[in-house]
Amino acid sequence: MEALIQPVIGGMFTLLGIILTDYLKNKHQSQQNAAPAASSDTPATARNRLIPSGRQQETIAKLLTDVGLIMFFTAIGGFIAGYAANEATWPAQAAFPVNAIALSNVIFLTISFIIIGSRITGPRWKHLVIVAVACWLVSAFNIIFFQSALHATWLIWFQSLLLILVTMAIGGGMSYIFNR
Repeated sequence: MEALIQPVIGGMFTLLGIILTDYLKNKHQSQQNAAPAASSDTPATARNRLIPSGRQQETIAKLLTDVGLIMFFTAIGGFIAGYAANEATWPAQAAFPVNAIALSNVIFLTISFIIIGSRITGPRWKHLVIVAVACWLVSAFNIIFFQSALHATWLIWFQSLLLILVTMAIGGGMSYIFNR
């Protein structure tokens, strides 16, 4: 059951980002077709200054989608690696399941960053760094909720930032092969 929680959360992030992106595109198109706004001194205009612009909202939607994509891919990869190296075939002291899951995380993180880098239309590296840091922050829920099951510690979580940034650099560089 615990193995399914992360893909479900990743899928929810992805769906939320896709729905929000579609909504914001439709809203942006309808605003462009609408009449110009009232004068700048109205209360509605002051309230709208607190709401992020359409461009900022689209960036947030892309961020949610991309973080969800990374969570989904790494969770599925970890699930497959863990299932392939189940406890019945490997003794408890063997390091293979942990190493297999770590290797699958590296591979699926790199693939995720290749996909994200290929899809982005704006400043690629800025977006990739923001996604990498957001992914690292979101991964803290593994420590909070599953610390005993994963044998994870806060030190390992802090160290994982380096792995995420390295895979971001490799995946971001490889994304230029697919989209220049």
